Amino acid sequence: MKSRAFRRTRLAAAVGAALLSLSAGSAFGSAFALQEQNASGLGHAYAGGAAAAEDVSTIFFNPAGLVRLQTTQAVVAGNVICFSAKFRDNGSQPAALQPLGGTGGEAGKCALVPNLYVGIPFTDKWSFGLGINAPFGLETKYDSDWLGRFQAVESKLETINVNPVLSWEPTKYLTVGGGVSWQRVKATLSKHVNYAGIFATQGVGPLVASGQLPAAAAPVLIGSAFGLESEAKVTGNDSGWGWNTGWSSIQELKIVRSTGVVLSNTPENFRDTWRASVGANYRYSDQWIFRGGLAYDQSPVRDAQRTPRLPDNDRTWVALGAQYRFSPSLAIDVAWAYIFVRDPSMNQNDGSTATNGLISGSYRSNVNIVGLQLTYTAK
Repeated sequence: MKSRAFRRTRLAAAVGAALLSLSAGSAFGSAFALQEQNASGLGHAYAGGAAAAEDVSTIFFNPAGLVRLQTTQAVVAGNVICFSAKFRDNGSQPAALQPLGGTGGEAGKCALVPNLYVGIPFTDKWSFGLGINAPFGLETKYDSDWLGRFQAVESKLETINVNPVLSWEPTKYLTVGGGVSWQRVKATLSKHVNYAGIFATQGVGPLVASGQLPAAAAPVLIGSAFGLESEAKVTGNDSGWGWNTGWSSIQELKIVRSTGVVLSNTPENFRDTWRASVGANYRYSDQWIFRGGLAYDQSPVRDAQRTPRLPDNDRTWVALGAQYRFSPSLAIDVAWAYIFVRDPSMNQNDGSTATNGLISGSYRSNVNIVGLQLTYTAK
């Protein structure tokens, strides 16, 4: 019994040390990037995700680790992410010729993020893997009459990522891995347009020139301008092959019609970020592993450019998880994480208070995540 207890303690300490991580550059988990690419890693807040190959989901975090598994393995996982964001007004101003409106209600939503991974060794030095997941996602939706309706009502980003990889072990001290990603992206962005405010401050000409208003509708607008507003909604799809870049590559959100007319251009000025995390796996028995972890995510969103489409700020994670192994071939993971989001402040008029109103105040935000994963290992 003493020998067994000592073995467990030593293993927990070793794994805990191995899962310490500090990363810089394009850290996942902040803004609209989704760190939740399995449930086994969720239990220790994804500490050491790029260093430890616990299962075949290493395809996403570090494909070089795939060859270390030395067996065919499949993972099916899903995380339900519930984001809460409630705005608190502190000095907001209405757009010209419009009422102020309310605070928007609950802007956050719940969403399921599914993951699928398969890894197959075809020699003792080479392995092939395939991951299908959703590395980016976002959804916020406010009441249609809220005070920021001329800047944002609905914002939704959905992605599908197909990621084939190869992993090679040239020596017992070195593994190399790489792959490519094909992604399909669907984005929906909506807001109200303050026709009355634009007409009162600029006249009808800019609306027609920008394509926001058909020329035939101009006389109608002139005759009934006071209080006039309308909802504008844009949905776009794109796909292609690509690779990761730093957050600082995102400097603006530009919405362009298929005709080339720019409908809006919002400065974002994202910055590169870092993430720190610590976690541990404790093997209680041959069947049970318990996990825990803490993490800190820096947000790429700067205070001055924060918008209601992405009211993000720095985050602190607390995570717990467990794995139960039914047999050498089959295991299940469950995990939970709570993310404290530092209250994001907002002072945004998107270029013009008369046209868009001024959103002034702060958000009360948090995230709850529940994950489930099934792992099959060929024996």
